[in-house]
Amino acid sequence: MRSIVLDEEKYEQAYLANCIFDARNLKGNSFYLTKLFSTSFKNCILENIDFTKADLSYVDFSNATLFDVKLNKCDCIETNFRNAHIENANMQDSLFDSSDFRNATLSNVILSFSNFEEILVNGMTLNNVKGFDKIIDISINITDFDNPIILKGEEAIYWLRNNALK
Repeated sequence: MRSIVLDEEKYEQAYLANCIFDARNLKGNSFYLTKLFSTSFKNCILENIDFTKADLSYVDFSNATLFDVKLNKCDCIETNFRNAHIENANMQDSLFDSSDFRNATLSNVILSFSNFEEILVNGMTLNNVKGFDKIIDISINITDFDNPIILKGEEAIYWLRNNALK
């Protein structure tokens, strides 16, 4: 097993796929334009991290805390945010396709111009979310992968406002 010491602040335009950073506290790092797919950040505390334009497909952020993060212009295909706490995040102009947000809490986040395709939202909590009216496309799965109930467009927004927005 190889280990990586993140003593640098910038990992811009790097290829760090299939890495394991579980249960680490990372602060002030930049992963701008970095390919991080299939990397694990389970149980991490990530503060002031820049993931702008990163490929976060298949990344596992389950049970992680993401505070003051930039997740704008990211590709998040099947990204796992289950039980994550995301606060003060810029999530604009990103693609979230089949991502898992079950039991996640999103507070003070900006979602403008993003696409949400069949994301899992059961148990998700939204606090002070901005940009609902500027989401490009949305479809949500309000159950699970095995028995999906998919809501699209205005019906999905309505469900989120009535079931997740606090």
